[in-house]
Amino acid sequence: MMGENQQNILLSELSSAASYLDRIFRVLSKINNFTSNNILEKFRQDLFILFESKNSLITMEGSQNCSIDDIQNAINFFKFFLKLPFKRVHKLEWGPEFINILYGYAHQLHLACLEYGPTEIDLPRVNILTCQEKEGIPFFSLGVDDIGNSGHCLILSLEEKRKKKYAEFIHLGNEAIIYKQVMKAKDFFSKAINLKETPEALTLLAWVQSLLGNTDDAKALCHKAIEIDPSYGPPYNDLGIFLMEEGSFEKSLKWFEKAKRSINYQNREYPYINSGRVYMKVKKYDQALKELQMALTLVPTHQALHKTVERLIRKIPELSRKNV
Repeated sequence: MMGENQQNILLSELSSAASYLDRIFRVLSKINNFTSNNILEKFRQDLFILFESKNSLITMEGSQNCSIDDIQNAINFFKFFLKLPFKRVHKLEWGPEFINILYGYAHQLHLACLEYGPTEIDLPRVNILTCQEKEGIPFFSLGVDDIGNSGHCLILSLEEKRKKKYAEFIHLGNEAIIYKQVMKAKDFFSKAINLKETPEALTLLAWVQSLLGNTDDAKALCHKAIEIDPSYGPPYNDLGIFLMEEGSFEKSLKWFEKAKRSINYQNREYPYINSGRVYMKVKKYDQALKELQMALTLVPTHQALHKTVERLIRKIPELSRKNV
């Protein structure tokens, strides 16, 4: 019998393909004068041929006419079949074949939608699928080896692929920020979150939203990151920055203090530097100097910070006199 992990993976991929088709069908239903009968009839015929070729273990009634409901019924029937105790070899062979028929026609129907004008149809998640560009949109397929490889646990393999793809999107998002390609960064960080909703990705997307002027969205993302992992420091710091930029200095300092106490924070100097900025704005120069000096103890090789501290030390007497 098919291993439980393999069956779950196959069912997951079938559900993903079916959901992709459902999204396409919803768009098609809103297009006036759209005629897809030829594609649907060929679609159903290919499913019929697949079922007929499998030693009559599964059957599908032939028909001259076809509707979206017929396709969806066939998909639901095949999901039921995968859960039955047939031999593993049958499922490993027929499952990818069936799924690839779905993706082949999903590609045709997606292209047909685009002929009627631009439209957004969410693509399936790339888990263990092969994905390549074909006629301007991704074409998905599933190999037998992807499901049937018994040399390792497929669940772990899938998770590893997700991790690699997540890391790739985070890298591309950070790279886009460097080149000031903010919308690209937003897209990459959103894709990373779609794979794995982490405090890191949420905070990065929050920063991008702030650059786009969407401060409320940015704050909400930071709060969500904190809910997932209260020990993660960057969202506390970023919330402090947003409040500082709004002029809410006392509130911002409270968030910087929380950032300082965070266990999981690589750039621990940031909340001290930002606290220093707040104290400069409210003309508490001695306190600002203390914060910046503390930051310097955390990053003693930070040359720009050294110069800022030295400059502030020289200017404090003059600045203090102006405030008297």
